[in-house]
Amino acid sequence: EMNDYKEHSQDFLGLQYNYYAERYGFEFLIHKSEVRIMQKLKPFIGVFHKDFIESLIFKYEIYDLKLILRSIVEKDPLDLEKEMLTYKTSRYLDHDRLANCDNIRQFTEALIGTPFRHAIYSVRDEDVLQKHFHIEMSLDNLYFSEIERASKKLRPKDKKLVNEYFHTLIDLVNIQWILRAKRFYHLSNEEIFNYSIRHGKIFKGERLKTLVYTQNVQEAVSYIRENGYYKSFQEKNNKDTVYQRMLENFYDKQTVLIDYQNDIGTFLKFYIRFDNQNRNLIKLAEMQKYSLKDKEEIKSFLVGV
Repeated sequence: EMNDYKEHSQDFLGLQYNYYAERYGFEFLIHKSEVRIMQKLKPFIGVFHKDFIESLIFKYEIYDLKLILRSIVEKDPLDLEKEMLTYKTSRYLDHDRLANCDNIRQFTEALIGTPFRHAIYSVRDEDVLQKHFHIEMSLDNLYFSEIERASKKLRPKDKKLVNEYFHTLIDLVNIQWILRAKRFYHLSNEEIFNYSIRHGKIFKGERLKTLVYTQNVQEAVSYIRENGYYKSFQEKNNKDTVYQRMLENFYDKQTVLIDYQNDIGTFLKFYIRFDNQNRNLIKLAEMQKYSLKDKEEIKSFLVGV
């Protein structure tokens, strides 16, 4: 039923006419379709697994939160119906109240009683612009904590499957954060470590700390290559290529899911392929925007192709 929905849903197919839209407009439409499809799949999933799906939708609430936060600081009003992903469907966000806040103090007060309050309670107006990536890391930390919380309710075999995928993503987020912090920010290693996300697949505990405390970007990349992500750093080291290769490494391992027939296994197979497919569509739209023609070069940026 899930595969049939993916293949025939108008939520997905209806986006094709926007293929040549601006890259970020297209990306928003893709994410909007993801939210709709995830909501419609919930009736097919068991009770504990519904909570897990809700934890996946949590990232779209974070997406909305980041946009509202920035709009308050930049005094740039949003059209909530058109620009939000979870407007009227969010478990935690009162979009109208948040968008009507005049400053960050009001914004944080409006988040009292939600999981987001702790992540940004100390943020000031100037921090959103000056420390934007720090705030994103705090919210990403919150997202993966929510995934971790929901996965604890799953059966051991299901939990193992979920952790395999999301702990790989945590490695990816941490690697991007650490390399960017070393390259662009004047932060102490202690600060970089404090913003890093725990529970990665390879980079956790002492390995994560060792990565953070490398002397420079070159030493960090060497350490990453020595500890499981050699292929990801063989050639081009821009973040999109690294992102693609790390995901593709997991994509290649999906054969372990073939015989996994219960609902979370079926859903996770769907989710991974769906997520990779949408990443590919977004990349293709971006390449179209910049008139990239070489098919082999295009394929090198796509997952599972």
